[in-house]
Amino acid sequence: KYSMEGLSISAGRQAVDLEWLGDYHEAVVAAITAIPDTTVVLGYTQRKAESGIDLSEDFHEFNGNKGAYVIDVKYAGLEGVEFNPYAYSAPDVADWYGLKTTFTADMFGAVAHYAISSEDTQDDGSIGHLELNTTLAGVSAAVGYIKTDKDVGAGLMPTYGDNISPFEDGNQVYEADARTVYGSLGYTIADLELGVLYGQTTYGAADDKEKELNLTASYPITESLAASILYGDVTAELSNDDYNKVLASVEYTF
Repeated sequence: KYSMEGLSISAGRQAVDLEWLGDYHEAVVAAITAIPDTTVVLGYTQRKAESGIDLSEDFHEFNGNKGAYVIDVKYAGLEGVEFNPYAYSAPDVADWYGLKTTFTADMFGAVAHYAISSEDTQDDGSIGHLELNTTLAGVSAAVGYIKTDKDVGAGLMPTYGDNISPFEDGNQVYEADARTVYGSLGYTIADLELGVLYGQTTYGAADDKEKELNLTASYPITESLAASILYGDVTAELSNDDYNKVLASVEYTF
C-alpha cells in the first residue's frame, strides 16, 4: 500500500467492495480524492477468490490473463445526494456501464440504479434497481424492486461480484426476465442486531417463481469479537429444489 494526500494505491491480494467487483482479488486499486467531494477509483484485477461461512475457493483467473478494468466515481457535492457512475471492461468478454444515485434524508432514503452491458458472446444485458428505505423509532425498513433484461438478464455483469441482490442466495435475481420484489426490517436491542428479509423473484418466459426468507442476528461480544447467525429458506419453483440452511460464525478482527 502507498498513500499520500489525495491518493492511495494498493496492490496484491485484497478485499474489494465495488458495485460489480466483490470478495477478494489479486488487483491494483487506486483511490483519488484530490477533487472536492469526489472519489475516483481506478482498478485492474486478474484473479478472484471467495471466502465465507459456506463457501471457500482458491484464487483463479476469470478472463484468462486479460482480467478486468474498472473506473468508479462517487460525487457527493449535493446535500443528501450521491452520484455513482461507473464503467467496467473485461476484454473480449463484455463492457458494462451504470449509474447509481443514492438519496438520503433524516428519516428517508432511496436508491435508483441502472446498468447495461455490451456483450461480446451474447446479446446485451441490463438491470434496474429501485429501493425506498426509512428508519423510525429504531426500526429500519426497506422495500425494493429489481428488473433484468427480458432475454439475457444481467448478462455477465455479476461474474466478478455483485451488490444489488439483497438475499443470502438470490439464485434467480440476475436471470433473464427476472422481476424481484423484497422487503426487510431491522432492529437493535441491547447491542443485538436482528434482521428479517423476504422476497420473491418471478423469472423466465413461464413466470417461474422463487421465494427466499433470511433471518439474521449478530452480537458484538467485545470490540474485536462478534458472533452472528443466519437462517435461510428458499422455496423454488420445483419443490425438489427447496432447501433451508443455518450459518453461524464467530469473527475476530484486528
